[in-house]
Amino acid sequence: MNNPDLYVFTQEDLDNYALILKVTNSHRINYSQLERVKSNKGRKYKNIIAPIVARESHIVEPMDTVNKSGRGIEVINNKPSVIYFDDPNELVERLKILIASRNAGNTGHANEINAIIEELYEVVH
Repeated sequence: MNNPDLYVFTQEDLDNYALILKVTNSHRINYSQLERVKSNKGRKYKNIIAPIVARESHIVEPMDTVNKSGRGIEVINNKPSVIYFDDPNELVERLKILIASRNAGNTGHANEINAIIEELYEVVH
């Protein structure tokens, strides 16, 4: 249901729905396990899907209950950064971190991910 009645379903229903989400990835973009969760401000997402995703991700509290404060990142030097590497394994580790960050919802890593993939391709060929 798009707008489920919170008093009608049971814990067993929630567990079954969690299993459906896990198996089908219907709560993720493009139904892909590698993509981020399709979050929104709807009642179903806030009350049902977010707690299931939080439980599956081992997050203690849903995001809407966390104190949200901060100043962001202060940019000191706006020059492009160059990352040097001695070992392709360093690139693979950086790629894993960037993909995890993208899956968490951060969208600003596409260029670096693509650059690392291209560099790894060059190393192989």
